[in-house]
Amino acid sequence: MRRAILCAVAALGLAPNARAELRPFEPPVTLTFLGLERQRKDISGASSVVRTSFRLQAAQGVDLSDLNARVDYVDYKGGAIGRPGLSRIGSLKGGAASSVTVESTFVPVFNGYVFTLSGRLDGQSGQWKFYGAPGAPDPWYLPESPIPNYVQLVCMATELDQALRSRGATLYLRVKNLGAVKATGAKARLVVTGRNGRKLGEVNPVLSDSTGARKGEVNGGEERLFEMRFRSFPEYEGYSVELTWDKPQSEAMASGGEFTGARDVELAKFAFKRDASDKKRLAVSFKARNGLDRAVSRIRVTLRLVKGESNSRMTTVKTLKLTMDCTLQPGEEGDFSQTVEDIGAFDDFEYEVAYDQPSASAAPPPPVSVGQAVVAIAGAARKPDDTVVLTGTVDNSGSAPIQNVLITVSFKRKVAGAEDRVVQQVKCSVPGVVEPKSPVDFELTVKNCPQFDEYFYEVSFAPAGGAG
Repeated sequence: MRRAILCAVAALGLAPNARAELRPFEPPVTLTFLGLERQRKDISGASSVVRTSFRLQAAQGVDLSDLNARVDYVDYKGGAIGRPGLSRIGSLKGGAASSVTVESTFVPVFNGYVFTLSGRLDGQSGQWKFYGAPGAPDPWYLPESPIPNYVQLVCMATELDQALRSRGATLYLRVKNLGAVKATGAKARLVVTGRNGRKLGEVNPVLSDSTGARKGEVNGGEERLFEMRFRSFPEYEGYSVELTWDKPQSEAMASGGEFTGARDVELAKFAFKRDASDKKRLAVSFKARNGLDRAVSRIRVTLRLVKGESNSRMTTVKTLKLTMDCTLQPGEEGDFSQTVEDIGAFDDFEYEVAYDQPSASAAPPPPVSVGQAVVAIAGAARKPDDTVVLTGTVDNSGSAPIQNVLITVSFKRKVAGAEDRVVQQVKCSVPGVVEPKSPVDFELTVKNCPQFDEYFYEVSFAPAGGAG
């Protein structure tokens, strides 16, 4: 037995790749490499001083304070070498620029450096890291978490090892995926040059490591060290490396999303997968989380798959109506998956959520007894089209039959600062005669029922064979 099931509609939920003014994977400053100066070693040959200069510019409207910079030099495996350099910067107003020089000691030949900027952004402590490599014009930002719906491989370090008078060589590549989408089919375009920059040869090996596992793959946010061996390799003066990878399917780019912890019913962890035998068949899955302080049930999701480069140019490919027939308690999560047909290519998605929820009181109104007629409502449920269905029974507690049983149901809505208001009133007639101790089930359907907080009902009847 339970009170009415009410319908609540949540606000429009944004797809996981919705843009903010300053996104979590964007730094509050831009960093430009100005130059590097290495001081000669001292007489013992033990000391080597490196001074690296940068230009910092704060984003518009972003004020930074208590800024400090640190530079760590690393080898091709990412291990720190030498002593880190430290520099105090101070404050940097939005849009302003400042130059900083960081000095480090005991720095041998290195493959890259990590520039760490720490301080306070709008009163909040923060840390932002950039990575740079010899030959790269400017360092790039290393976000704390992978960029959603994105794949981007960057070469953190390269090392080409060839023994003296040997025809063999080994290329080491440390590669990081800045995006959350897995990169597949990754290759290295290795161009080798001799004297005067003359091109000696070019190869395009698939990225692989010493184990041979997961060739050409770098998961979202992952960093891998690849090791590729060549049996016959020319003597070279220089080389360059470029990375390529397969273009991911649009479904993979749209997948993802994390819960925000909002006090709402929210969706996340979307996944879209095409059927190998039928490319028009799409498996859709996601998780729902109940962030409310009360239970919700029958979660209904309107999912629009869209195509286009921007909101103004997006067109709807397909609108899906999905239903999770489950009940989620406060803080509980639930899984959903369904395969849908005839789905064309899409670039992104958006969704809306609707759900049913129990009212504040879990118990239905008590049975109403008028003489011999005893009416009990088992429950009331609202459908997606705002149809409310009430179910119950009529019992005859007397010794004589009754007829013309009429149930009048009133739906009430609580109004702030005023008396409760009846927003709908309907009547239900129970046909035929109700015999003693022979309960009769009934069902009342109310179409286009407005929102209500509670309901009550009245009963009337007449003796069988007489007037009421």
